[in-house]
Amino acid sequence: MRDIESYSTIKTTIQHLDAVASELAAGYLSIFAGAGTSLGSGYVDWKQLMNPIIDQLGINPNIDLTKAAQYYENEFGRHGINLIVNDEFHKGKTTENRTLNQITDLPVQSVWTTNYDSLLEDSYTRKGKIADVKIKQEQFKYHVPNCDVTIYKMHGDKNYPDDVVITKNDYETYDSEREVFTKALSVELITHTFLFIGFSFSDPNLDRIISVVRHTFKQKAPKNHYCFMKRVCKSDSIYHLNRRFDYKQYLQDSNYQALRIRDMRKYGIQTILVDNFSQINDMLDYIKYKYTSNYVFVSGSYPRQLEWDSPSAKFIQRLSQALVERQYKIFSGFGTNVGNYLVLGAYQGIRKYGLRNINSAITIYPLVSLKESDGECGQQNIEDIRKAMIDTCGIFISIFGKTKYEEKHDVEDIRKIASGTLGLPLEPTAGTDDIKIYDPKIKGTIQNTVVKLTDDGMISEYKIARKLEKIVIACGFTGYTSKYVAEFEKIKQPSLTGELSLNGAISFDTPFEDKTFNITAAVNEIIARIEKLQAIHSNEMEEKLMQSIQSEEIEMRKIFISFHYAEGRAIAKRIRNVLRDKENYVVNDEETIQQKNSDIIKDWINEKLQGTDTTVLVWTDNIFKSEFVHYEIAKSIERHNAFVILTAASDWCGSCIISQLREKKWIPETVPDDYFVVGEWNNMEKSLIPLLDMAFAKKRLSN
Repeated sequence: MRDIESYSTIKTTIQHLDAVASELAAGYLSIFAGAGTSLGSGYVDWKQLMNPIIDQLGINPNIDLTKAAQYYENEFGRHGINLIVNDEFHKGKTTENRTLNQITDLPVQSVWTTNYDSLLEDSYTRKGKIADVKIKQEQFKYHVPNCDVTIYKMHGDKNYPDDVVITKNDYETYDSEREVFTKALSVELITHTFLFIGFSFSDPNLDRIISVVRHTFKQKAPKNHYCFMKRVCKSDSIYHLNRRFDYKQYLQDSNYQALRIRDMRKYGIQTILVDNFSQINDMLDYIKYKYTSNYVFVSGSYPRQLEWDSPSAKFIQRLSQALVERQYKIFSGFGTNVGNYLVLGAYQGIRKYGLRNINSAITIYPLVSLKESDGECGQQNIEDIRKAMIDTCGIFISIFGKTKYEEKHDVEDIRKIASGTLGLPLEPTAGTDDIKIYDPKIKGTIQNTVVKLTDDGMISEYKIARKLEKIVIACGFTGYTSKYVAEFEKIKQPSLTGELSLNGAISFDTPFEDKTFNITAAVNEIIARIEKLQAIHSNEMEEKLMQSIQSEEIEMRKIFISFHYAEGRAIAKRIRNVLRDKENYVVNDEETIQQKNSDIIKDWINEKLQGTDTTVLVWTDNIFKSEFVHYEIAKSIERHNAFVILTAASDWCGSCIISQLREKKWIPETVPDDYFVVGEWNNMEKSLIPLLDMAFAKKRLSN
């Protein structure tokens, strides 16, 4: 039953993500970024920001944090709060984080945030995008020309700490002090689908948003919105303070989260639970993939003038028309003698749907004109535009090109050209001892034919598509550079699932120049190949996502470290340092008993061993002189703990160590040798986790 429920939950999650991707494609998705989106860049969350205030007030840290801020203002005035905000968000250089990069990659028109920092606008700026940032109400009167996105900082900005929303009074007077923000958000909640990222179930800012949603819809059926939220887990560090698991607090938070999710659902906010934040990144990748799957980048040029009734011109038109009729959107750099026929085909395609706006079918960036007008600077702009266009698309199609394909090339020639052009690491082929890398920079010749592809625009675009892992459809039958691309694709991936028709290279027995060549059949094959490859990639993406969100909650492992106090303290400290940042490991704290009374120390050992499942023994020269290590080993075996022994590299001999333990009668005869896992502490930073995993696996098998 649990597996059925898990599968149902995963499928529901994927349906939610598909709905988000559909809204993104339609232009009706908005992002709402919470404090969690800034954590990866080194900023604190809401609770950490308030810690100094809570400490100074001497109150329970679980109190409503807006009340804590209010109490502080009542007692000491507002200035102290302002200093905390100013100092935290001006503390120095921050790092980029993957979640923010993914958010600012999505083509949304508006992003709302309760964060005070400038990470969002900084990320957009780095990507060459223009952001219109709204911090105060009066800024709604003005608009930044040609902006790519509007950022609504509804709780203020770090540069204006006096005005940030932080106290209980700030929240209660919000609708009167920031009325325009509330009204604008209310309208957008009706017209757009929101994806909430970076909010915890206890985030007080979430209350503010839910309040707006509640008052916006009242008794009407709300529009669906979606919220990523980390599931309350036993492994969360908050439940392991003082090295003890607080089961009561865990149950309370789990129940509170469940209640909150049901309450949010009443107002149209569907919660997508994740076990860790990397799952959010996987889901954002999935959303972007689904969004780009119907966008096609067509790379192509033609070295000679094309007459409108020539086979090549007809092929370009029919391909463009067929793509638009199947509701793909085309992007292109308006390659020489190709771009105008792509536009003409798109016009023919939109007639079927009665569309009037050609921009809904094709987007053109005239790269050649840009290069001519901007000179050398234009080349970098061209590369930036190419990358932006190809990144927006899920499919890359190459047709024709400017470099003539030399039919004399054999397989080895193509491998060498691919290596020199793309930097492919090629293995020697059968019957050869070595492969010399072909370097186009020196204009090397192959079979007396000069081949230079490094300055070919199609190759630049193909390399970008490969790097971004796009579906490549190389129309090798059109010849020129596109045939090189098709041959490169055959090297990269001869076939998928055993079918030759499922790689990216398309060729036909009849030459394209032949009068009997069937253009309609060629176009149909391109569409069919796209659909086949899309189905494969879509299944792979969905399976990857399912594996990511299927991972069950991490099982906690509680470690007891046994060591000779004088000799092993430094090694024990290293063990603690290795495991400190591992969320599923809890290690006993260091012994601080000053008394030498044997019974008191043994009581301490018994207490610290309680609840553990793994013992790590630090093996040193005088270990047999410690009665307490002897006691710890005996009690660990009684508990059936998994057992790891760490020794110096020079002393490494697993059977020798176990023999010594038997000679001293420190382990019972009934305990087999393979009960213990022995390893070195010299390489502990890399080997400790695998050793613990091995010992834990042995314990499971024995049980």
